[in-house]
Amino acid sequence: MNKLKIIWETYLAELQKLAPNDKFKIGDGASAEEIQKLSKTVGEIPDELVEFLKIVNGTGSLLNDMGMLSCGAISSQWQFYCEEMADTLDAKVSNEGWLKTGSGWRREWLAIASDGGGNMWVLDRAPGVKGEIGQVFELDNYLLEGVLIGNSIADLLQRVVSKVRDGEGDDLLMIDLDKLAKSNI
Repeated sequence: MNKLKIIWETYLAELQKLAPNDKFKIGDGASAEEIQKLSKTVGEIPDELVEFLKIVNGTGSLLNDMGMLSCGAISSQWQFYCEEMADTLDAKVSNEGWLKTGSGWRREWLAIASDGGGNMWVLDRAPGVKGEIGQVFELDNYLLEGVLIGNSIADLLQRVVSKVRDGEGDDLLMIDLDKLAKSNI
């Protein structure tokens, strides 16, 4: 079993402990055809995201009010932001070298989770000089600010699981991402 699958199953087990009467039914992972279709639209997809999509192809609201996006939703979000918002979105992201700056949506960004209100978790395929390919940041739609929340999808999920195990989040939908972002990144 790969690392992402283990972390995801651990996360679901922690959810079950917090809400033993709820059933957390997560759909099947993406098919090879769905991943190939996404790749044709957005270009190269980092291996870690491909592996994660094979496990989870979208969820309801499970992570801090964020739902993981399916292949189709990632594609739709990417097309919308690249075609419609490229000249209007001026993300004021942290400029500590982990993210390339400038105005507009970057084609190298992939929204991987969304709260349905424009806030999203974004996987970065072309980070700044101090960043890592595959790092994840939260982009706040209201403030138009980005906050690094994980060096990878696995890192982000492991941090969430650790916070829950440490008792720092009885309700997974209310995990303090600001604290999470500042711990060991």
